[in-house]
Amino acid sequence: MITDNELAAIASKIRKLQKSSIANVLSIGGLLTRARSAHSHGSWYDWLNVEFAWSRQTADNFMNVFKTFGGGKSLNFSVLEPSALYELARPRTPPAARTTVLE
Repeated sequence: MITDNELAAIASKIRKLQKSSIANVLSIGGLLTRARSAHSHGSWYDWLNVEFAWSRQTADNFMNVFKTFGGGKSLNFSVLEPSALYELARPRTPPAARTTVLE
């Protein structure tokens, strides 16, 4: 049987991992944004496919999160999954909806 202290330690570790996951999403988005600037339209998709076997949408998800939230803003994303960040960062997401969710 797991004790309450062990459960608390597990929860703490999960929170740290979750924060690092969000930090990784932001870092990947920044790196992809930088790499994108070195490619023409067609070569960009080829590069994504060769290096990662990723779709354009996968790369866009990372880059949108970086462009929307990665500019040094200190926001607490510990309650959000990366997929929620992808949705919030999509260009079609109304800014008011983004603000409401983040508050």
